[in-house]
Formats: sequence, structure tokens, C-alpha cells
Amino acid sequence: MKRIALLSGLLLCFVFQTKAQQVNYFENSSYWRMQATCLYGFPCVLINSYGNYISGDTLVGDITYKKILTYSQTTFQWQSAEPENPSCFGADTSLNFNCLIRQEGKKVYVKYPSSDEALMYDFDLALNDTLPSTSVHPQTDLVVTGIDSTLVNGEFRKTFQIEGSAVFTLIEGIGTNFGLLESVFQMLECSYSFLCYWENGMPVYENNDFQVCDQVMNIQDLQSPIIDLFPNPTDQIVTINGAKSVLAIYDMSGRKVDVLSTVNSSDGTLILDATALHSGLYMIILTTQNGKMASTKMIRR
Repeated sequence: MKRIALLSGLLLCFVFQTKAQQVNYFENSSYWRMQATCLYGFPCVLINSYGNYISGDTLVGDITYKKILTYSQTTFQWQSAEPENPSCFGADTSLNFNCLIRQEGKKVYVKYPSSDEALMYDFDLALNDTLPSTSVHPQTDLVVTGIDSTLVNGEFRKTFQIEGSAVFTLIEGIGTNFGLLESVFQMLECSYSFLCYWENGMPVYENNDFQVCDQVMNIQDLQSPIIDLFPNPTDQIVTINGAKSVLAIYDMSGRKVDVLSTVNSSDGTLILDATALHSGLYMIILTTQNGKMASTKMIRR
């Protein structure tokens, strides 16, 4: 009986460990809250408050990726007692496709438009391991000098202290203390700050160096049900009800494409000419009649 109980205990331990190793990092509406401060011809400074977030799946060949969109709010600040330069003025908002990512075990891969897939993170690390060269830390002299853990949405994730030509913290399934996509080697002109990480509309990891952990947008606003696009699929002219203007159109590899759009003066509907597009699935980013941003998909036959 004791042997059976021992075997049962070992089996349960193995099951729990296996489950712990099978965490899907990006299944809970991941959102990375960021801020960038860039010199725009000193003393003019550009402040970019932005968020990277997952917006569904897409297929490239036979590989399934998660789409990363970036919503930005940009402002300019004049940091001098001298009279303000008129060019250092204004604010802007934008929503753009950024890249594709996918998880394979404890590795995360990234694919940017017009680029091949590249390793972004390998979270399967031990003490004194040397990090592989990746898109966010390309150097080969980075070593794990400490390992700890942090609680993220009810699950413990490992954190790794990294030293070498850069010093930073690697957070399993989230990225680094500079963000998910941002390089750990900061440029002189711009500094990037990772403020916090959200899942399912709630902050689940906060960078203790910062006091701000808000969303620069309501992600639900980007999924407005009032957009009506027809015919869809199409090989010709498309009519969109509920839209005011088209901001951008992307194919599923992330390339921005140019499509002629006009407004029907009789009823205010938006007209797209899809005849020049290749067959495939496209994402359309637009503004609604009430001034919010929305996204919808169109199939070109």
C-alpha cells in the first residue's frame, strides 16, 4: 500500500509539473502598457504613451501566430524657458499593426512585416546560462546571474536577472523590464519604459519603478459591432456602414496596402475599391461615426 501511495504521489507531482510547464503565455488578452520619451530636436521632447496588445490569430503558411497591434497617444513638450518653437506642438493618436508572435514551449518567436521569423525569447533557462542571441537582446555575452519568481494572474512565472553588456530582468511570458518588443539596448535619442502588464482587462504585473498602470485605450472600443461591411468576401467595390474614415489596411503578413476609399455623398457610407488587391484576408483599421477606432476583416476572393 505504501508503494502504491508513493507511486500515486509521484504521478500527481508529475502531472502538476507538466501542467505548470504548459502555460499559454498569450491566451488571456495580453496588453503591455508602455511609454517612450524621445528627443525631437532638444528642447522639444516627444512623449509617446502606447500599448501593445494581442488582437486574435492569423495563419502564415501553416503556422498560427498572434497579431500584435499598437495604439499610441503622442504629445510634444517644450522643455525650455525660451519661446516655444511652433513645430513642437500638437498631439496625435494612431492604431497600427506591429508584428506577429507565437509560442513554442517556453520559446517565443516574432515575425515583423517583410522579415523572416526570429527568436525573441527563450525562458527555459538555468543559473549561469548564457542567453541565446534574439531580436530584443542580440548580444551573446548575457548571463543568468539570479532566478526568482513572481505571481502573474494566479500563476508563478520565473524572473531572471541578466548581466553582461546589458543589465535587465527577464520575466517569463511577459518580456523584460523594457517591455515585450523593445530592445534592452536603449537608444540615446529615446528611452522606453515598461509600466505594467494586463490580462483580461486587469493589471496582473506592475513595474515597481513606475506609479502609472492605466490603459491608453479601451480595447473593447476596437471591436465595435456597428461596422457593417458588404459584400464580404469581395472582388470589387466594398461598402462600409458606420465608418467615417479608413486609417490603414493590412494583409495578414503585416504589410500595409494602399486602397482607394471615398465617401458616398448621398448616404455617408464609405466605399473601398478592392479590385487591385490580391486574394486573401485583410484587416481594416478605421474610425467610426462616433469618433472611436475600430477594426474589421475583409476577404478578397
